[in-house]
Amino acid sequence: MGLLKGRVLFKSLVFVSILVGFVLPAYSSPPYKERPYKYRHYPPGAPKYKRYDRRLYIPAPPPRRPPAPRRGYIWVPRYRHPRGFYIGGYWRPPYRKGYIWIEGYWTSDGRWVFGYWKPVEVRKGYVWVPGFWNGYVWVDGFWRPEYKEGYIWVEGYWDDDGYWIPGYWKPLKVKEGFVWVPGYWDGTRWVEGYWRPSVRPGYLWKKGHYNESGVWIPGHWEKP
Repeated sequence: MGLLKGRVLFKSLVFVSILVGFVLPAYSSPPYKERPYKYRHYPPGAPKYKRYDRRLYIPAPPPRRPPAPRRGYIWVPRYRHPRGFYIGGYWRPPYRKGYIWIEGYWTSDGRWVFGYWKPVEVRKGYVWVPGFWNGYVWVDGFWRPEYKEGYIWVEGYWDDDGYWIPGYWKPLKVKEGFVWVPGYWDGTRWVEGYWRPSVRPGYLWKKGHYNESGVWIPGHWEKP
């Protein structure tokens, strides 16, 4: 009988502890204020930063160059974009069969072209589009036609947000109410561009870009 009373007393003490430690403070504390959905990924009281669609680059001195993967490799220096972020900085092999190395240079319009491998062979009617480094991944170049009726070729470039915009064919004619989405090279073939509506109610357009694995993510509509 005494053992039974002891168990009942123990359970009562546990219940009272839970009541005092968890239930009563919940009722006595200020009511929970529901936060807007777009800020729910931040803890209560944290600064509510604007969510950006693109990567954030912080101007800073480049880190030390990593050790060469193999003896004889050549270091290709980093390039500091006018907006402050750094592009490139990698080791390249001294030789690639069937190719020659073209050092980086400035174009007449002030655009920096990174060093790249150029095929030794020449294909009549075609132009070589250089490859480039995307983070730590090399995206290889490809051959494009020299001309395409009704289009002009726009050279690839780094935009002000640190994205590489690959070269593409742009129509000579403008289609009112629409925006041209450039085609791209998927590694094996050319995927043609297309016209999209300039506005879609309730959506924002996310530009196509290469991710950190060197895979092209096509442009698409997203809800904000």
